[in-house]
Amino acid sequence: CYGRSKREVADFVRYLGEDRRSGPGDWLIAERDGVAVGTATVLKQTMWVRGGKAACQGVAFVGTLKTHRRRRAGDEAGIGTVLMREVLRRGRERGDVVSALMPFRGSYYDHFGYGIVERRADWTIPLSIMPAGSFDAVRFYEPARDAEALIKCRQRIAQRGQADIERTAAGWEHYLRNADEAFIVVDRENDGPVRGWMTFEHLHDAAGPDTIKAWFDTGYDDIETLKRFLHFLGSLRDQYSFARMDLSRDLPLNLLLKEAQMTHRGNRNHPTAEMRPYTRMQVRILDHIKLLSAMTLASSHRGR
Repeated sequence: CYGRSKREVADFVRYLGEDRRSGPGDWLIAERDGVAVGTATVLKQTMWVRGGKAACQGVAFVGTLKTHRRRRAGDEAGIGTVLMREVLRRGRERGDVVSALMPFRGSYYDHFGYGIVERRADWTIPLSIMPAGSFDAVRFYEPARDAEALIKCRQRIAQRGQADIERTAAGWEHYLRNADEAFIVVDRENDGPVRGWMTFEHLHDAAGPDTIKAWFDTGYDDIETLKRFLHFLGSLRDQYSFARMDLSRDLPLNLLLKEAQMTHRGNRNHPTAEMRPYTRMQVRILDHIKLLSAMTLASSHRGR
């Protein structure tokens, strides 16, 4: 369903076998005349919404074999539709309260009752306009020293969030294994709590300047922690020209920079930040009563 060539099949098989986030009973296969033609995966997760947690079905690897797409006859449902109906049935059977996924095309999953809940912004920032300041507590992540405190930091952030998903032990194993392809820094004084972390990699464009890219999964307890990460990035201006960061669209990052303007001019002669808005996660509620019951709502609001 996903590979660019036949030679990638072995890599996909190995990847699925090593990924402990899913196991038996989580993989769904659609067959037609004895041939496997479609697939989906359902992951057992926990989502935090307004201070309460809800059982979440994470949906991944939804796909149809390249030679079997858009081949339904008459009123027969397509393979993708059959897969998604079974995924939702399975979620209710397991007692999941919500179902979440990262869509390849949001309008496709609209048909199955999913709606966008995550609005993000991809920032490109010239390092010359990063704010200057101290970042003495920012250092490279040390697994033996920082692992437990890092996990606690991310859990705090998830529990304060809206539709944030907990990372399981298997999820951390998967994340840290992939993070070996990059660098992780933490904001931590001595052996105090980890106040934030940032995973970043080097992007080289032969036709342009080098960029430091912070991974999507960057977390911080407060704005002061985010500022220290900005100070750190600004200190790398001898090696990089730009930084890229993925943040919540609600955060007006430009107001923290030396140049707050995001100009409307195409021929600007001074460095300014640019932002590309995008959406990511979609969610469908499977049990409205359980979701509302899990929330911690303000006592000033009444309803039934």
